[in-house]
Amino acid sequence: MKLASIYEDADENTPRGADLEAQVQVEPNALGLAAGVKVRVPLQINGVQRADPHGDGTKVHLHLPATLPQGAVLRLRGLGGTTKGGQDVAAGDLYVRIEIMEKVAPPRWPLWLGALATAGAAIAALASLLT
Repeated sequence: MKLASIYEDADENTPRGADLEAQVQVEPNALGLAAGVKVRVPLQINGVQRADPHGDGTKVHLHLPATLPQGAVLRLRGLGGTTKGGQDVAAGDLYVRIEIMEKVAPPRWPLWLGALATAGAAIAALASLLT
């Protein structure tokens, strides 16, 4: 299998595999990390085998800017399909749509539940004084 180089322009005469699309979800705190983040992208997309040059299987390493907008699409050159017409060819590109997950606020206790807990503690303290 021949992989496309990210440092050279693609040769228009060289057959390339299919360009593939995938969607991944990332936590908001994954944006802007110097070390990047690993996300899961299947090795088979719509029945087409994608390139895995680093042997990471379903993991793809991304460096996401801190200001990445919701739904942004990243082009990962040379990580797309690896065959064309049953022949091994230079890998196409993988287009990854990034879905930034919403921050989930911690659950807030209803006020009456807090009052009930306080009343329960007061009753327990009173009971211990009577015993």
